[in-house]
Amino acid sequence: MDGAPLASVIREQLKGTTGLVSLQLQNHIYGCFIIMEDIAQQTATLTGNQLVGSHAILSLDQDFDRIGLQFGFVMNSKLGLASVNPTYQAEWCKIFRELSSIEQVDALEDTIIEVIHESVSAEDAYFSQALESGSLPQEWLTKIVGLLNPSEKKEEPVDEPHPSAIRLANIEKNRPIKKGRLATTRRSKPTPVKTPLATTRRRK
Repeated sequence: MDGAPLASVIREQLKGTTGLVSLQLQNHIYGCFIIMEDIAQQTATLTGNQLVGSHAILSLDQDFDRIGLQFGFVMNSKLGLASVNPTYQAEWCKIFRELSSIEQVDALEDTIIEVIHESVSAEDAYFSQALESGSLPQEWLTKIVGLLNPSEKKEEPVDEPHPSAIRLANIEKNRPIKKGRLATTRRSKPTPVKTPLATTRRRK
């Protein structure tokens, strides 16, 4: 499995990208990490373009832009990918199909994490903030509220994504991503917060 083409296209997409667009892409990448882990641990299977797990049925054709809404570190209807780079989508789908071991996942995650650290400024480092715990600190959640509602900083009701494209049994996400983390990870149900965001943790 060659992850170099995917790492290259991620680097190109992140280059010069800031603000909401950068957040959308980072959240999507995090979601793709979770899918890789689930496939490698055989808690999800990919048949054709249909990903089936105990908590979701997802079409890589129809739902690819919404992966971050289901598996990312923060969930909000405005955080789907605004546009999908065809090469980016093709490379992720290729990776999902070729995965055969957790060691492959670890190696690819390490490569992409390095690309993100090199390509994303400290101001936009949402992925890095979520990496260890699987969720964002409150100050970063507040920052996202400002991005989503630039002219309205006050608290708003929780804004859940519409689950019509991604059919859910239980929405579960925000798993910590770090070395040696996969075998002992347990998932917990989502907990809404009093912002336009809905975040969850995956705790050990």
